[in-house]
Amino acid sequence: LIVEDNFEVLKLLKDIFKETYRVHFATNGKEALTQIKKTYPDLIISDVMMPIMNGIELCTQLKNDEKYSHIPIILLTAKSQIHDKIEGLESGADAYIAKPFSLMEIRKTVDSLIQQRKKIIDKYSKNSNYRKGIFQACHFGNKANQRWSNQKTKKTNARDHRQSYSRRNL
Repeated sequence: LIVEDNFEVLKLLKDIFKETYRVHFATNGKEALTQIKKTYPDLIISDVMMPIMNGIELCTQLKNDEKYSHIPIILLTAKSQIHDKIEGLESGADAYIAKPFSLMEIRKTVDSLIQQRKKIIDKYSKNSNYRKGIFQACHFGNKANQRWSNQKTKKTNARDHRQSYSRRNL
C-alpha cells in the first residue's frame, strides 16, 4: 500500500512496484486505514506530511493494533533532520527514507523487508516448537507486540509444562 498525497510521487512509486507487487494506494492516513482493512497489505510506504492523518499518526495507530502491528512500514518524507527520523522510528516505522530518494534504495528496502517477514513466517510456521522465553528475549516497542508476546509465552509455558525438552533442543 502506498500512502502519498503528491500525485507525481504516487505515480512514480506505483510504476516502480507494479511489475512485482499488487499496488494499492491512498492519499492520506484515514484513506489508508480503510484500504488496509480491505487489502491487508504486506507492506506500507507512507509519506509523513499529509492532510487529515499524517504518516506518523498512521504508523503509530497501526503498530499499536494487534491485527496490523507486524506489517512493515516505510516512512518516506522530505523531513530529513535527525529528530524527524527518530520521531518516525519511534512511531514504529521499520525504515525512514528521505526525499529525494534513490529508486534503488526504496526498491531494495521494500524487497528486504518483504523477504525478512517471509523468512519469519516460514520459520515459525514450519517450526511450532516455540520455547519458553523466546519472545521475552526480544525487545518489543509497542503494546500490541507486547500483548502478542505475552499470549505466545503463556501458550508456550502451558505446552512446556506438558513436555520435557532436552538441553540440545533448547
